Amino acid sequence: MAGKGYIQVVAVVRYSYFQEVNVDRTVKLSLEKLQALISVVEVLPTYEDAKREADRLNDVNADSDVLYYAESTRWYPDGRIKIPTTRKET
Repeated sequence: MAGKGYIQVVAVVRYSYFQEVNVDRTVKLSLEKLQALISVVEVLPTYEDAKREADRLNDVNADSDVLYYAESTRWYPDGRIKIPTTRKET
């Protein structure tokens, strides 16, 4: 983490594609609809750990309309650095 302020981690993500049939394809997806389709199940320290857990969950839920996969992300244990929302004039 030295100097970066974050730790690389891997999320196990669940995609519930059975709910996709309820999405009107002519309308932009709302945040509510996306939250119903995609969720983070857990966060693990390595890709190997997350991939193994995603594979295990896919096996356990083989008869369900869900898909689990590993997705790399960052964890900021001290929070994000405050970034101004507007630019300063130069």
